[in-house]
Amino acid sequence: IKSVNNNLDKMSKYIDLRKKELNIKNMHMYDMAVKMTTKENKDYTYEDAKKIVSKALNVLGDKYVEDLNNGLSSGWVDVYENTGKRSGEYSWGCYNAHPYVLLNYQGKYNDVSTLAHEMGHAMHRFYSNKAQDYFYSDNEIFVAEIASTVNETLLNFYMLKNGTKEEKKNIINCENNINNNFNGQLNNSFNCSFNNNLKINDDNNLFNVNYNIKYNNIFMNSKNVNNSF
Repeated sequence: IKSVNNNLDKMSKYIDLRKKELNIKNMHMYDMAVKMTTKENKDYTYEDAKKIVSKALNVLGDKYVEDLNNGLSSGWVDVYENTGKRSGEYSWGCYNAHPYVLLNYQGKYNDVSTLAHEMGHAMHRFYSNKAQDYFYSDNEIFVAEIASTVNETLLNFYMLKNGTKEEKKNIINCENNINNNFNGQLNNSFNCSFNNNLKINDDNNLFNVNYNIKYNNIFMNSKNVNNSF
């Protein structure tokens, strides 16, 4: 919570940029879904996506990349849409088998980013199962998204450094990257702070919520934010 509070100015700068680009005075949650550029995303084949993700995650070490590529080529991933297949994407696994990843790959940068994200979950599960016995192999909910969002961030850094000008616009258009970080970090801190300030009144067994947060001011008045959780 302290780390998020100390870095709210970065989110404020992003909100101010969105206001400027969208030419609006006040930012609301629904404005976060509006694209900042009109450039259409480049198409990436699934083979392209695997190569890009592998190169982007090279900083995690040779062994990680070796295991990652082995998973990508060994039936861990159900890639494309199919009759009767559910929508969305997720990763799942059990203790005595390799992880499984469900995608509905459409060939956009968002799908490349999703592959990096879900393989972050899969690799987390893969290494946890190898290093821990069954009882300790599962993870707490508050660390569940760390490996996945780190992979997405590394992908973005790689593309910003090595991609073409048009590919860099793909990252801007792929709003879910920033919005996921917003939701994952800011909202989780919001919830943690709420729970920390939730007290039970022993006299009448009522909840006494000592909680005051200027959440909307991040959108409405982002240049002068003083909204610590």
